[in-house]
Amino acid sequence: MSGMHPNRPPVPDGPPNILVIMADQLRHDWLGYAGAAQVRPPHLDALAGRGRVFTRCCTTAPVCGPSRIALATGLLPTRTGTLSNRTAVMPVGIPNHYRHFRDHGYRVEFVGRHDLAKPGAPGSVYGTRPLNACYGFTRALELDGVMSGALRSGHGPTGPYTAYLERQGRLAAFAEDFRERARKGWIIGACQDWPIEEEHHPDSFLGRLAAERLRDIEDDYPWYLTVSFHAPHDPYAPPARLGERYREAPMPAPIPADLEGRPARIRRRHERYRHASPDDILIARRQYSAKVEHLDEQVGTLLATLAARPDAGRTLVVFISDHGDHLGDHGLFIKHTAYDPSLRVPMVVAGPGIAPGRTHALVELSDLNPTLAQWAGLPAQPGLDAASFAAVLGDPAADHREACVTCEQGYRAIRTATHTYIETEHETDELYDLGADPEQRHNIVDQNPRTAQTLREALVRRFALRLPGMVAATARGT
Repeated sequence: MSGMHPNRPPVPDGPPNILVIMADQLRHDWLGYAGAAQVRPPHLDALAGRGRVFTRCCTTAPVCGPSRIALATGLLPTRTGTLSNRTAVMPVGIPNHYRHFRDHGYRVEFVGRHDLAKPGAPGSVYGTRPLNACYGFTRALELDGVMSGALRSGHGPTGPYTAYLERQGRLAAFAEDFRERARKGWIIGACQDWPIEEEHHPDSFLGRLAAERLRDIEDDYPWYLTVSFHAPHDPYAPPARLGERYREAPMPAPIPADLEGRPARIRRRHERYRHASPDDILIARRQYSAKVEHLDEQVGTLLATLAARPDAGRTLVVFISDHGDHLGDHGLFIKHTAYDPSLRVPMVVAGPGIAPGRTHALVELSDLNPTLAQWAGLPAQPGLDAASFAAVLGDPAADHREACVTCEQGYRAIRTATHTYIETEHETDELYDLGADPEQRHNIVDQNPRTAQTLREALVRRFALRLPGMVAATARGT
């Protein structure tokens, strides 16, 4: 193991263990500690109460696979050729975070959906495809996606989860229900409760597997375990017990859908949901909230399992999401934009040497990559777009970035503390003043050409930046 990094305080009995808990499609403002009165996640709120809360964490890509690959590589999606879920395959020839930890003496394990090679995942009914060893995992249980698993299960199980449902005699009922939701577009008219017993819910299943592995993971080497849940990703199908709890719950009103000044790409996305009524949005928000509480219950089980381990006192716990969800804001659902509901994600880091508190420093989700390596005392990897925010873990008043960038197929954006600028290929650019217009409703790019130009130049510089020691990356390296 490498020597302790000077910015990390002493950790009892050696290098820290790391437990990363990842939600899927959880927006930054839908948790109690973030001020959301409409949802009750006591375990996540308690974790936030004893850890460092990042209030301005932005995803590096507002879509599952590219976001997770950016986190793993520390590189912008433009450098790896992974700008959409269709191309989301992390090239094996690029150094990555998980392999870096393994090569420096860590057990590196994963339970859930990592989306590092999304097309056709998980590629094994046992969840153990050999590719995971190439990515650096010493042990991985890769689960099938819920939506893809339902749609592809006509030929049998697609991974460990659908294989489990088949053994329980519940695969056909699950698949029939989810195929009907797919025919409705997954959201509008498709937000019913989970159709079968709660114990068979994908996050209940994953929660049990993850808790068992966390309980049993060997302690002869430091370990790094990532647990990646499905919740609260659509379809919004919580267990009936929790769906009933939120059936009449009040919800915040969505940001109105004002399409003036929006690029055609946003108008096309809005068209998919133009028939959504206020009741449709309200139901979706209630069911999403119920899924958040169900996620919180699984997190509570994991944290209790960790607390029972002798090495809990030297374990760093991180809670994150890959991207957010509009939930009807701007007349949109799910992700795929650089507006705050899609762009900003929760991040909490708790553990030895980290005092509780909040920081408003701008950080990118992929910055977690070098931060954890630095905190563990590993040597820095050269040629990363990501930058360590270890100094912010030591001092919540410390600055980190002047701006965060994000991108996806067809657009890229930059967000500062005061403005968001979005550049869309062959379409209208956007500029929002976050002080005067925090809901990003009024595009002022034409009224403020100087600010737009300044941010455009900063955006171009960031994406054109030549990284020292950078490994040339293309999707051919898979």
